[in-house]
Amino acid sequence: MGLGMIGTTPVFAVDFGVASLKALQLSADARQVVAAATVETPVDLRLQHSRRFEFQVDALPKLLRGVGIKGKRAVCSIPASQTYVHHFRVPKQDDVPLDTAVGAELLAHTHCDPARVVFRSIPVKGVVQGSSRQETICIALARDLVMKTIASLKKQKIEAIGVFSEHLALQAACVAMTEKTKEAAFPTLYLDISATSTKAIITHSGNLVFAKTIGIGGSSFDHTIASAHRCGPVAAHVMRVGACGGPGTGDDGESVAVADPKRIESECAEQIEALTDEISMCLRYHRQLFPDDPVCRAVLLGGETRSKHLCHAVARSLRLPTQIADPFARLSKDRAQALGLNLSEAQPGWSTPLGLCLMPHGG
Repeated sequence: MGLGMIGTTPVFAVDFGVASLKALQLSADARQVVAAATVETPVDLRLQHSRRFEFQVDALPKLLRGVGIKGKRAVCSIPASQTYVHHFRVPKQDDVPLDTAVGAELLAHTHCDPARVVFRSIPVKGVVQGSSRQETICIALARDLVMKTIASLKKQKIEAIGVFSEHLALQAACVAMTEKTKEAAFPTLYLDISATSTKAIITHSGNLVFAKTIGIGGSSFDHTIASAHRCGPVAAHVMRVGACGGPGTGDDGESVAVADPKRIESECAEQIEALTDEISMCLRYHRQLFPDDPVCRAVLLGGETRSKHLCHAVARSLRLPTQIADPFARLSKDRAQALGLNLSEAQPGWSTPLGLCLMPHGG
């Protein structure tokens, strides 16, 4: 593992996730959790990106102080729901840089000037197809959003030395979780099921060969439940979390009646089927690229894995050995400071902060 350092103080990660704000700092050797803190986003702000971000930026200084995170330099993420991810097959031309070719494809597909985004072109190696084109993953963030994030942190006297997509942070975390294990070489599907979307990536020996954002997450299930029960999103969210064994209270602490778990599962069945269909399409695309090297295992991550019903449904559809992973499993937590989470329990929703800590950056 590697960790960015400024003097003797490790940089810290800030994950501006939709469902929660998370901050994480690791030790200098990246083998211990020094501090981890989180605060949930009010449910009614989760689909209002500007208001959510303002809430999180305002909450950040108190969160950092609450666990004693040190330093003023951070690496942060942009939510997957605000990230463009697409596979392009660009012509191979010796006199044209890959980024230039991908920028032209980006303009053709989205009508967005490449100068208005910050994008990364990731060539996919080992693809079984004609030699005239290069399979490439394009991950793009709106430049205005990146600059807004940097400026907002600067107002809080925090220097953002790296801004990354959740997909790349997920890859970095997954490499760390399988480091020096036999599973590291296996083609693996990682699914991070979160509040508004599901990130799907496939790696070969840790190298990214597939990435996609599926626009189905916890809020999709909340919307379905709200329609069925003729209630608001907060009440619907509490019903669903309660059915998964979570607390049956709203944002204001008021108790909310929890619906029967079987009924909640039934009401979410159509959305779960839509999610598993999208995941199947990801596997089919990978199979076209690598017909002789199929995915042989799957790993589930993200806050929505608290739903056993959802995890079982996904596992059944995959027909692959499937497990729920804890990004902190290989880290020491003996002396860690924690706020808003219990480090003695598995934390599948922390892959993005861990990956951010391990990302290379300009610090």
